[in-house]
Amino acid sequence: MRRITSTETSSYSYVPHLTFNGNITTGQSVFRYYLGAIIEDKANAYVGADYTFNTESGWSAYARGEVFSRPDLDHRNEIEASVSRTWRLDRSQSLTLGLGGVAVLKGDNSDPKNPELGDVSDRLDLVARWVDGPINLNMRHRISEGGAASTTFGLGYTDGRFSYTAQYTPRSSESAYIEALAGVSWRTAEELTAPTLRVQVARANYNLGTDGLGSPVLAEENLFVLSLQAKF
Repeated sequence: MRRITSTETSSYSYVPHLTFNGNITTGQSVFRYYLGAIIEDKANAYVGADYTFNTESGWSAYARGEVFSRPDLDHRNEIEASVSRTWRLDRSQSLTLGLGGVAVLKGDNSDPKNPELGDVSDRLDLVARWVDGPINLNMRHRISEGGAASTTFGLGYTDGRFSYTAQYTPRSSESAYIEALAGVSWRTAEELTAPTLRVQVARANYNLGTDGLGSPVLAEENLFVLSLQAKF
């Protein structure tokens, strides 16, 4: 066994993004539609729509579909749907159970030999969430295409302008996944549009297959994100 440490440098560029969108809103539902183009070296046009429906008895449903002219890892041709039920036990406590899934309509340009975070195609999620005042606990069991599966536990806490989130995946057979994550955010003023400072650390694991001797080739990555988000 040997350990290899490497450094990866990424570069980003800003490109024009033209978009048109609209919505139809009722007392229980919202239907949004949008189309546009990301103007890179080759324009990537897209069209999509989503629909959200909620009932007073606690049922919620969501559906979304998007199609890109040049799909890739960040811009997928896919459909998504979910349904959940929330039981409110009192003013501060609630329990939510849900089922959701994503189906990819057309393969992207990602390399299956080099898995990346979020590089999953068809998947099914079973979710549960418990809320007790400012604290929420959640669990997600994911089954991905090919039989890969993972179970993730999460914790959240919100108190005014401050919030904390954490998650842990004790076991996963996915080729790339977040093993652990923790983050805090702080809104700099009481106004909802005030700038928000965010700090997040995470550890990602990758399964790159096997080497010439049949031994598994595994990699891990420590991630740190510091950002200041402002709305105008």
